[in-house]
Amino acid sequence: MSFENGLAKRTGETKNGLNEGVWTWYHSNGKIQLKGNFVSGKREGVWQTFDSTGQIRSESTYIKNRLNGKMILFSEQGDTISEKIFSEDQIIK
Repeated sequence: MSFENGLAKRTGETKNGLNEGVWTWYHSNGKIQLKGNFVSGKREGVWQTFDSTGQIRSESTYIKNRLNGKMILFSEQGDTISEKIFSEDQIIK
């Protein structure tokens, strides 16, 4: 799947019809928009989002497709705006 300019919209592998391993989504300018890992079609591990300039905007941790652990939001300059702790998709701190 590609943008009209020919650049990829996303890259990643599938196994038995499910997303597997590292997947990356891109902005139309080719910069990474979202990056994370799948295990048997479920989000697992650290996921990151980026703005169209390539600056990180968030980082979250998933276990079996649910938010578990820290979610950090970053400013346009890369400074931490907020940190929250999740357990099973629920904010606990």
